[in-house]
Amino acid sequence: MDVTTESATPSLRPSADARPAVLLILFLALAAFVRIWGLGTRSLWLDEAFSVLYAQLDWQDVIALRRTGTNPPLYHFLLSLWVDAFGASEVAVRAPSVIFSVLSVRALYELGRRLWDRSTGLWAAGLLAVSNMAVAYAQEARFYALIELMAILTTSMAHAWIRAPRRRTGLGYTALAITFVWLHTFAWPVLAAHLAWVVLLAWRSTDRSERRRLLRGAAIAGGIVIISFLPWVVILADQVRTVLAGYWIPRPRAVEPLVCLYDHLTPLRWAITRYAVAGLAATVAVVAVVRRVREGVSNVPPPRGSGGKSPVFLLLLWLVLPIGLPFAWSCVATPIFHIKYTIVAQPAAILLLARLAVRRPIVAMAILAAVSLREPPSADYPLVIEDWRDAARVIQDSGPDAAPIYMYRDYCTFPLAYYLDGDARIVPVLARTQRRSDFEGYTSNPAIPFDDMLDQLRQQDGPAWLVLARTQFKHVQSDIESVRVVHGHWKLAELEVLRLMPRGSADSTQGANP
Repeated sequence: MDVTTESATPSLRPSADARPAVLLILFLALAAFVRIWGLGTRSLWLDEAFSVLYAQLDWQDVIALRRTGTNPPLYHFLLSLWVDAFGASEVAVRAPSVIFSVLSVRALYELGRRLWDRSTGLWAAGLLAVSNMAVAYAQEARFYALIELMAILTTSMAHAWIRAPRRRTGLGYTALAITFVWLHTFAWPVLAAHLAWVVLLAWRSTDRSERRRLLRGAAIAGGIVIISFLPWVVILADQVRTVLAGYWIPRPRAVEPLVCLYDHLTPLRWAITRYAVAGLAATVAVVAVVRRVREGVSNVPPPRGSGGKSPVFLLLLWLVLPIGLPFAWSCVATPIFHIKYTIVAQPAAILLLARLAVRRPIVAMAILAAVSLREPPSADYPLVIEDWRDAARVIQDSGPDAAPIYMYRDYCTFPLAYYLDGDARIVPVLARTQRRSDFEGYTSNPAIPFDDMLDQLRQQDGPAWLVLARTQFKHVQSDIESVRVVHGHWKLAELEVLRLMPRGSADSTQGANP
């Protein structure tokens, strides 16, 4: 392990007293506070609703539905256990992500301490505690907070195994790696980074027995992980065919990896947080300059260590592969690169900045101030926040009439049905048998072509509801007006809710536009 002096960071300098422990507790409390704040204020968005759907299905149905997805089902099985115990409210289904994200702060401190020292660990914990990306995904009922935690834990265990080889450490790493690959497809680039680091260490080693030990351990662990994943390979083949046939992610721009790094380091977009982080950066930079002048030191020596043995190589591989491999694939084939998937590489970026803060604080503080004061290049966490809660409220507050609800896309039925009472009739019909968030019995039908939907609207004798995403509404507004009178029109976040009346009906002259 690369042990260095810790004289370069005045404010986070470890000592023999309890200050490091106190700082860590404060960071954990801060992380918990900013992740819990406003946890239930947002409506579930589309992907979160699917998480709830999967959590309330039998595991056989989950596996069948995942054939058209892109990831293994382990997260949904874990969420199912959680929902059985704590219910399916908005706060309840998001709470596991909060827990996983706070645990990530603690795990990243431990990894930074093991790689270098407590100063690095504290800087890393503090940066992750107020990370804009980490907080955003900690407030979603999705797997992103969990896979970030797993990336930290597997890397920490890999480092411990290489530095102090023990059978139980190897078994621990293998078990974590198996869990990781059953959670998300982007686990594989992280594990590939571990393998590449081990190969680099073996290649640079002059001890043949050490080289054999490294390569044999990597081969055994990798083989066990691959064998454990074989039951999913058949379904994985279906998922790959689905992605190759066309995926929702656009082709990335050439600067996307740099934008991704910027977002990984950006603190919360709250004004108080951004200015507080920038102020901390300025203070540390000034103190570092004053100390250098007093001590007459022009340069801080680089960390000791050579070649592949430096932890920096491990972190660079961990950072580059989960970003670079999907980006390269997206440039030549079906795009799969998106910033939210690269959250597995965020801890590496933060650890590198934390180490820079210890060794070269002026440079690190300049970077931290820049990402704090400028708006993130792409702050879409998640892509779309649809207000399904208010859409359901609008429909239910309109009165007791059982007007059918038309959905232009059948997958939008799930989040709306989460908030609707069981008496609502949604078209296309997805066989909902019970009330509210009980999704058992859903079978997905093909989306109704909009021309067919217009024909059904023409045949309606009474009022009907139409719920569209904002982008869909722009393309079909004139078609709707050609067959219906808009009796009520509500513009919500990313949604349009319309109450339509047949032309010539008694109510068609009473149109309202709230």
